[in-house]
Amino acid sequence: MKLALSVILCTSTLVLASNVVELDPENWDHLVGTGKSGLVNFYSKECNHCQNLEPVYDQLADTYAHAQDTLFIGRIEAAKVGRSIKKRYGVTQYPTLKWFSANGTVEDQFHSMAKRTIHNMAHFVYKNSNVRSNLPPLDYLTLDATTFDDVVMANIFSLDFAHRFLTLAQWCQHCTDMKPAFERVANIVANEPNIILANVEGPDEVNSRLMERFKIKEYPTLLFFSKDNKEPEEYIYGLDESQFIEFLNLKCGLQRAPTGGLNDEAGRIPQFDALAREFRLAPTDRRPQVYQKAVDISDPLSLETSKHYLQVMKDLLSDNTDDWLHAEAQRLDTILRDGSVSHKGADAVKVKANILRVFCEEGGEKSDQSNSETVRKASGEL
Repeated sequence: MKLALSVILCTSTLVLASNVVELDPENWDHLVGTGKSGLVNFYSKECNHCQNLEPVYDQLADTYAHAQDTLFIGRIEAAKVGRSIKKRYGVTQYPTLKWFSANGTVEDQFHSMAKRTIHNMAHFVYKNSNVRSNLPPLDYLTLDATTFDDVVMANIFSLDFAHRFLTLAQWCQHCTDMKPAFERVANIVANEPNIILANVEGPDEVNSRLMERFKIKEYPTLLFFSKDNKEPEEYIYGLDESQFIEFLNLKCGLQRAPTGGLNDEAGRIPQFDALAREFRLAPTDRRPQVYQKAVDISDPLSLETSKHYLQVMKDLLSDNTDDWLHAEAQRLDTILRDGSVSHKGADAVKVKANILRVFCEEGGEKSDQSNSETVRKASGEL
């Protein structure tokens, strides 16, 4: 048994429509090589692998229905009806998936040993077309030797990704014990733009060369790839959730508490913390000057959370009392305690609560008892 994600595809016996383009020798030259690139599945009706692929392939076409003006997902029965097309492109086994350019030349082929999952095939289409599917992203990816370099090594120096990857390999008892913690951490960091967690199964016929390449001798092995070094660092710490989080905080600059929620420092900016305290302690007639100072340094810094500091100052300027602080803290507390917001939403609320707490601190050290108690509740661990 291997450590893997299980995907169950439920299909109805009644198929109303499909976004797969049905090809044959008569329409081939009118559809392939006429300005749109696309993926073609060469299949046989008698092939069990082809039958297993059919519902997944239909789903792939559906996830690219929005891009039909740009690309196509097609198939041709190649064993009988499409034998002439099969011979033209040297197809010798089923199913064979080939990527055709807009002018009709074969540019790529889906590796015969790769798992034909919806996410693997969607990645193949994206790699060749730069068009994303409508699939919801996975918390973590399942890679193999055919996709590893495309996802991990190519993105280490990419400007579009955070370039950090955590990978693990091979089922064993320790892998089984670790899997729940790994999945929880993957869910926690799913919205972090700078991290991708991935799982590699092995060793098997496909992945044994990956195991040799990275000198993996025992399982589970976890490797960390940073943007600064294409040589991985082996993770040698504990296999529980809190230790994973601590490691990712250190390596990726996260601000997560051991429980997964953001910690009390998340979103805070030292320069604005100082201005928040100065604003709170300033006489009423001096507060507009402090606010303007914050505005002046906000634009050049271009820090996302600076807007929250400015909003608190604006609300206090219009109210000139601490009543708003109490009301806002209570509102945030209600949202967090309700538990109905997403991870991403809870993160946003936590950041606001952290910043609000700074305004309640007296002299930068002690907190006003009545304010801090309420705000502490609003900024507690999620």
